[in-house]
Amino acid sequence: IIDVAQAALDFRNYATVKYKFHIYEIPTGLKLVLITTPNKNDQYERLKELFQTIYVPLVSRNVFC
Repeated sequence: IIDVAQAALDFRNYATVKYKFHIYEIPTGLKLVLITTPNKNDQYERLKELFQTIYVPLVSRNVFC
């Protein structure tokens, strides 16, 4: 039996012959998406790093938002 909810959580990328779609989703539902050439390796860790080093310090900690 396939657990559809778990499969959705494990989804990291999807490739076609023309592009590769990478996604990083946090528990609040925010999604970071990156589209690359199809031969690019999984970019999940890179998106996670961008979230932690750019989004968190600049957006979520912004007292004016």
